Amino acid sequence: MKSSDGLADLRVRFYARLEKHLRGSSRQSSSPWNGDLRTSVDLEKMAEGTLVIELYTPKPDRRVWRGTLTKVARESSVDESSIRSAVALVCAPIPPAAAP
Repeated sequence: MKSSDGLADLRVRFYARLEKHLRGSSRQSSSPWNGDLRTSVDLEKMAEGTLVIELYTPKPDRRVWRGTLTKVARESSVDESSIRSAVALVCAPIPPAAAP
């Protein structure tokens, strides 16, 4: 959005980070016949994403709003649709409620 003098009313700054992890779960079982103890481990690829969106006034350069979101998902489910829904969740409270 631009003001009448052609300068922007607000500037948007964002930061995004995606870290990949392995998440494991284990279970143990024993055989009643020979007493063997077996341990099984299941590993799954996970992605942890963090999104930060900030709004700044141009002059003076001052942050007026900040929204953040951190989410863990299966690595295969991180696509454009999930990124758009994350941005919508962060920006849902814009415009912020008036201070009492």
